[in-house]
Amino acid sequence: DTDTGLAPEISHFTQPGADDGGVDDNREDIVVKPADAHHNLRPETVETLYYLWKLTGEDQHREAAWRLFLAWERECRVEG
Repeated sequence: DTDTGLAPEISHFTQPGADDGGVDDNREDIVVKPADAHHNLRPETVETLYYLWKLTGEDQHREAAWRLFLAWERECRVEG
């Protein structure tokens, strides 16, 4: 989860001993580098969550899609 509820454009999986571009070794399994912290409003994420929900019947996927939609409405809306 992020403060905005939006995912970064790029996430990096960490590997012990790998050169992660200066990211501290005291870190999580997934790192978001500052240059990758933007969000491009990709509808494919919601589409993927929809298919996961339809295939599994697990409401967690439907609920995640709804939270993403609400985050888009709250964080990305522009006047006009």
